[in-house]
Amino acid sequence: MGERAFKRIPANIEVIFFSGTQEYYGTVTNLSEKGMFINTEVNFPLQQRLKVLMPWQADTLWLHARVRSFGTSGNIYNGIGVELVSPSLRYLEFIGDLRTDKRF
Repeated sequence: MGERAFKRIPANIEVIFFSGTQEYYGTVTNLSEKGMFINTEVNFPLQQRLKVLMPWQADTLWLHARVRSFGTSGNIYNGIGVELVSPSLRYLEFIGDLRTDKRF
């Protein structure tokens, strides 16, 4: 497997995401300008396109994402890797803030 285009930033951010009318809860464990991994219990069927609701400061970011992979632990699906579709400028500012934080 090749190197990622964008370096992942470790995270611990609670999110809500939507697949059709189904609502799920999860924790973003790493993210970048173009994607993130959401630790969650996944129920099938899961649509390929998702909407992710992520808190940022006193606001909320709505992100459009496409499922790219499923994380597994043994025989259990425990997360999803998603690619962000046209990330907003506000999201990119959020990532920039994380990158300049000396803890990352």
